[in-house]
Amino acid sequence: MSDGSIIREYLDLLDAQLETVVQMLDDTAPAKLWDTPTLETWSIGEQLYHLTAWLRCYRRRLELFYRAFYPVGWLLRNRPYPVEIDDVFSRPRYPNYVGFLCAPRHIPDRSLALGTLIERLSKGHDLVREFYVDKPERILGHVWLYDTAIGWVNLIQSLQIAVYHDQHHFDKIGELCVTSVDQDTEDELL
Repeated sequence: MSDGSIIREYLDLLDAQLETVVQMLDDTAPAKLWDTPTLETWSIGEQLYHLTAWLRCYRRRLELFYRAFYPVGWLLRNRPYPVEIDDVFSRPRYPNYVGFLCAPRHIPDRSLALGTLIERLSKGHDLVREFYVDKPERILGHVWLYDTAIGWVNLIQSLQIAVYHDQHHFDKIGELCVTSVDQDTEDELL
């Protein structure tokens, strides 16, 4: 159990991660946004779109489970509950191929501007914050949901998973930015 600041800490971490990736992408050319180094790799734009779609789905699940299981959470509110979970995306057996469930609809042929992608992702973060900000942690800690790849987690742990999920994709975006910079440098040398 925590003093109620763990939710704020996770929400602030989500915002800080987004701010960092926005700064990293500030100088990205529109062509680089949708460039895919391999067929199996999503572009920067596809990664951002996936995050937006995933947050929309995540927020809907939060609302559904909170409404459905609020009475149970209220009855158990004085019992201890976990607030942390390991980084599920770094688990050796975690299936990192489930992104198709929130696959990007905008691909290089139907691309969106970086500003639009960032705006949508930011709005998704705001809606998640709006959901969590006025909910009692003692109840969120006792509302559980099940994910086939992760198992049972409460709504506080699921917020930490959202932080890990964003960071997982932001790391991939960082790798793509470095790859793009290396490719640009190589092109200039030729």
